[in-house]
Amino acid sequence: MSIDPITWIPTTDLAPTGEHWPRGYRNGNGGNIDYAPTNQWQGMASPPIESKPYNGSRPRFCRFSAAHWGLRAIFRVLIKYRDAKASDGTPVDTITDIIKRWAPALENNTI
Repeated sequence: MSIDPITWIPTTDLAPTGEHWPRGYRNGNGGNIDYAPTNQWQGMASPPIESKPYNGSRPRFCRFSAAHWGLRAIFRVLIKYRDAKASDGTPVDTITDIIKRWAPALENNTI
């Protein structure tokens, strides 16, 4: 495997497998975007959802054939956030708003 010196993205197909690799890296999905059959992202791997994670939790996240497809999906999600409204009707236009939407408090202690 080699790393692109400009983007720092691995230039091989799917990242190496193994417990020592971070989950997002193994999946080519650095944003840990949840898998939903209705979202047909460009560059999804086959199968499109991760296998059973090493920590015993349920399979949950999309798999991409290369990291650049995962980055593209992250950008697409952020564009959707920019155009969306929060549950109270206010725009999602601050870093805090984006974090609250990407990683809700019920899942993570991020804010």
